[in-house]
Amino acid sequence: MSAAFFDRIAGNWDSRNIIDKKKISLALDKAAVNKGSNILDVGTGTGILIPYLQERIGSTGQITAVDSSKNMLKIAKSKYCSENITYLNEDVETADSSSKYDSIILFNMFPHLKDGLGTVKKLSPNNLKNGGKLVIFHSLGRERINKIHKRAGTEVENHKLMSVDSLSAIFKNSNINVLERFENDELYMILIGSKQLNKT
Repeated sequence: MSAAFFDRIAGNWDSRNIIDKKKISLALDKAAVNKGSNILDVGTGTGILIPYLQERIGSTGQITAVDSSKNMLKIAKSKYCSENITYLNEDVETADSSSKYDSIILFNMFPHLKDGLGTVKKLSPNNLKNGGKLVIFHSLGRERINKIHKRAGTEVENHKLMSVDSLSAIFKNSNINVLERFENDELYMILIGSKQLNKT
């Protein structure tokens, strides 16, 4: 991931983001985030999802918020400090973890992965509990996201999303269990289950 790029823009990241609670609620519903859930928030950034996760999981749930940008995490920690939040400054693509989660959420960050397919293949089923869910979720439509990245500069201009149909087909060909997929001009989402597909 582009840690140096996000370190530089961390200070004004929150001002760039428009929060849509309905879209976040939909994604958390799909990911089955409930009271007591153990959550991995991949690419947590400045912690945009954290208050919504905390509201759902209550005092008995746990959040592991991971990001490769130390400056993003510094801001997240300054905003949200709780015993049930663990912050990790690491690259999920290369980190080796055996921890298991009820839900893994990749919110507004998937195209910034160097190897999105490899990362999802590692996270599911390795880090999902049996019956757990992984959701790739963007609160804007694909075309708008790709235009934003193109305008942002050379470091992220090629960080593009493909259609949910195309990406889902790639996942399925790699034995990844795609449960649902959906996109329109305002939303992009792929839901993945812990159980691998049977190879034929």
